[in-house]
Amino acid sequence: MIKKTIILLCLITSMFMLQGFSDENLFRHDEDVTIEEGTTVNNIVCINGNVTLNGTVKENIVVFNGNLTLGKNADIKGETVIIGGAITKSRTAKTMGGVTTISSDQITKLSHSLKYYEPKKPIFLDFIKPLINISFFILILLTVIFFPKTVGGASFIAETRPWKTLFTGILSSVLIFPIIVLLLISLIGITLIPVFIIALILIILFGTVAIYQLVGKKISGLFRIKDIPILWETLVGIISIYLIGLIPLFCSAITIVIATLGLGAGVLYIAQLRKPKKVD
Repeated sequence: MIKKTIILLCLITSMFMLQGFSDENLFRHDEDVTIEEGTTVNNIVCINGNVTLNGTVKENIVVFNGNLTLGKNADIKGETVIIGGAITKSRTAKTMGGVTTISSDQITKLSHSLKYYEPKKPIFLDFIKPLINISFFILILLTVIFFPKTVGGASFIAETRPWKTLFTGILSSVLIFPIIVLLLISLIGITLIPVFIIALILIILFGTVAIYQLVGKKISGLFRIKDIPILWETLVGIISIYLIGLIPLFCSAITIVIATLGLGAGVLYIAQLRKPKKVD
């Protein structure tokens, strides 16, 4: 049951992340994918199926609950992620980006480690927290893979202007409720509330992922590890913040700080995009 629910969450997340992509991106569920030699695609996301690649992937490939087989002419320019499966690679196959593999056993161990039991509660509540954690982890992973420039841009803003990022995050948090009230008292504004909420969620998502990546970058720097892929920096950040969150004193505080900084970084990044470019 847990495994099927995780797959469903992966499906919903992947559909959300692939919206707006071109026809050269492949999304498959409950079926195998075969890319023949001479065929080129942008991205591949396959859930509950196996992928056999003999062609070229210009960006990234993600496989959930399935195996990836790379033929002799396989060429992946971006990141390769296999969750709940394994990779079989020919000697001549090329993987230009990083290769991340999380086996089914690792997912099971992660699920068990995240379980939270509390007396006098229905049994199904024991699985909500690990499922939320796993789905959030997958969402972060896909965000970094498909939108590295956006994450990197927001992370750069948070790194170079930390106090402004924090102030913007606090101010934006305070203004959320008044903005919703103003929209509610306006006939046109009522129709814009769903748009505002979706935009707010996306801003917080990209900003929060940027903060995870920045934390991972700083920690990697402490160990003098440089020039690692942005995906690995983000994973290091997630693990580090998760470990800090295990300390009861910092559990709630770290969540609030990350969300506030993420909101600030996201708002500043959008503000930067809207600035007119200088023409020489």
